[in-house]
Amino acid sequence: MKNIKLAVDLGTTSIDMCLLSFEGDVVAQRSIKNRQSLYGSDVINRILSTVRDNKILKIMKDMVLDDIVASIGEMLADVSADERDITYGCICGNTTMISILLEYDITTLGYYPFKTVLKESVETGAVNIFGNKIKNNFPLILSGCASAFIGGDIISGILYLKNTHNCFNDKDVSLLVDLGTNGEMVINNKGMLLATSTACGPAFEGMLKKQGVYGSSLIDSIVLGIKSGNISSFGILKDEYLNDGLRISNICITSDILREILSAKAAIRTGIDYLIKESNIAFDEIENVFIAGGFGKFLNINNALQIGLLPDCLSSKIKVVGNTSLLGATLLLKDSSYIHDMDTYTKDEITVLQLADKPDYQNNLLNNMCFVRN
Repeated sequence: MKNIKLAVDLGTTSIDMCLLSFEGDVVAQRSIKNRQSLYGSDVINRILSTVRDNKILKIMKDMVLDDIVASIGEMLADVSADERDITYGCICGNTTMISILLEYDITTLGYYPFKTVLKESVETGAVNIFGNKIKNNFPLILSGCASAFIGGDIISGILYLKNTHNCFNDKDVSLLVDLGTNGEMVINNKGMLLATSTACGPAFEGMLKKQGVYGSSLIDSIVLGIKSGNISSFGILKDEYLNDGLRISNICITSDILREILSAKAAIRTGIDYLIKESNIAFDEIENVFIAGGFGKFLNINNALQIGLLPDCLSSKIKVVGNTSLLGATLLLKDSSYIHDMDTYTKDEITVLQLADKPDYQNNLLNNMCFVRN
């Protein structure tokens, strides 16, 4: 097979990638864990790791590249092709992940005012990123960002939805929530884009390592625990389960796990509430709610509503759309003119809402620290 294109979504917890045929069809795909988690489960801890030792930046870059190259080899074998057949590539990811690939200084991403070296998308040759790990110097795009925590992954998602779902334009009101290690979300109010990010940690996208459980399955079990009366709306186990945890559907739910999920849930819901409020729109004006990301792909929407992760009044408008970062990357590979559209978002069209700057943020966050449908 000739004229193959490579699309990669470089996530904090996982790396998803695929090969496209000349016609634009997905012909092979892989999903692997991001081994950078050895230096922190979220971007802040990885940034702090480089602050402690700047050599770790290069180590984390090499980890990712080694695993991507290995997966490329596997995918090429699937379609009886080799590295020389790759003609174009695109890597989308959050600001920290892409900055690590480019070996930019990421220390300023870890403290206020969270300055980023990365701005617009970067077009280069593959060898400039992969070095001697790869021999074919095919053209490669790396996504840009709108801020330290509004990266190319969510922007790629906007691009995908605008061009495939007839939304995120000057006529509709839509909300995109990317549920991963970083909870990024953006609302479009007839062409006015407002975005924010909340720290979810590994509660959603990551698995409970000892149990091999996705966050979506954990939420399903928590809802069963609430309905049975063994978990309170404030995430407290009944006394008899405090020591050893509550086992539901082969998942052991402990107090620590409940606190982690509850904190992540509160962060996401508070972010959604602020976006809607700051956009000066009513809930019933929202036409579409798109749930994306590794966690969102497996999310039981009714259970998400049950714990108050998503507003109940939007239930009929929710659509699960999968990995929109990767889908946006495939779109860029099909038509490189979309790079201009992405850079327009990063430079001009997205207003970033800093939740921590809001004086009532902590109170609203605490108000959402409960498993209540609302």
